[in-house]
Amino acid sequence: MTIVKLELRKEIVIHEYTAYKDANELINTEIGEHQSGATFTGLKWVDGILLKFTPLPLNEITTKELIEGRVHWDHMSFALSANYQERISTGRGPTVTVSNVSKNPDYIEVAKFIKEKLFAEKE
Repeated sequence: MTIVKLELRKEIVIHEYTAYKDANELINTEIGEHQSGATFTGLKWVDGILLKFTPLPLNEITTKELIEGRVHWDHMSFALSANYQERISTGRGPTVTVSNVSKNPDYIEVAKFIKEKLFAEKE
């Protein structure tokens, strides 16, 4: 008999972040010098927040942390973005594809944290 078990993450640890004034600034910074016609992926949208993160590389320590329920993001960039758009044209070449992760409980908590803690710091 197979046992199926769900063990949700207990913690997402963000080690560094950059807050952008708006989605355009975030996108223009993140796509950098990508070629015209290229598609840029990796941006996520949840509850009015556009974000991108870079996890710490997997190694013995980070794998142990994952198994214990802790995820480590080396860096996270974010900006307010009221409405979800699946594709965003930059006007200078690359197209940005955005994933809607608004049904994922982890990302919902990240968006809540950003709004309550990180944007609150600026006020």
